[in-house]
Amino acid sequence: MKLLQRGWQGFLNLFLDRNCPSCGRATSTSLCVYCTRSLAACRLENPTIRSQANYPVLVWGGYRGTLKRAIATMKYHHHPEIGLLLGNWLGEIWWEYGDLFRKSGHPSSWGDYIVIPIPLHAHKQKQRGFNQAEIIGKGFCQITQMKLVPQGLVRVRDTKAQHLLGERDRLTNLTAAFQVGTVLTRYPSRPIILVDDIYTTGATVSAAMETLLQHRHPVVGVVAVATSTSESLTKN
Repeated sequence: MKLLQRGWQGFLNLFLDRNCPSCGRATSTSLCVYCTRSLAACRLENPTIRSQANYPVLVWGGYRGTLKRAIATMKYHHHPEIGLLLGNWLGEIWWEYGDLFRKSGHPSSWGDYIVIPIPLHAHKQKQRGFNQAEIIGKGFCQITQMKLVPQGLVRVRDTKAQHLLGERDRLTNLTAAFQVGTVLTRYPSRPIILVDDIYTTGATVSAAMETLLQHRHPVVGVVAVATSTSESLTKN
């Protein structure tokens, strides 16, 4: 039976472009149908969070199980196509919940908003080969038709990984970590949405947001693929 299964898998590989990065099955898409179905089940019923700083956060799923593994595969095994898929899914739920980000005086068309990914330091991005937040942002903007501005923020300090630090150290770790990119001079007063792969305590996005606000760039909220905050996970 196992020999027959291997033979059938080999036959399928003749017609399909690649193997699923998650399970190894033959597939012509980013993930096979089985892993896609398992990943889709990670979506949160209520994907909205109100941060302590009172800005809206939209997250697609809970950072656990298949979604946690998919993000790790994307980042550490060089599969940016997974990030593009997750960004598309994040964009799809935007149409249901995006009005939470509208503020008085801001444009009515989402096409007037810009999306800035949380940047990696140049050294880390060179090692990884891509910035996962930028790939997710690209997928998000494919669906929402917003403008992606990858160099809107620059990470000028190679900080320690936030998940390795305590709450107090997370804040000091990000002091002066970001600078506003010169490209933002082309988009004066355009409302900004920050995008990242994982939203936890909000320390990273708060530091990025503070840098932008110091230069009078209005940030209306944050979107992320996953969250590990108990507030969101207990709503399901």
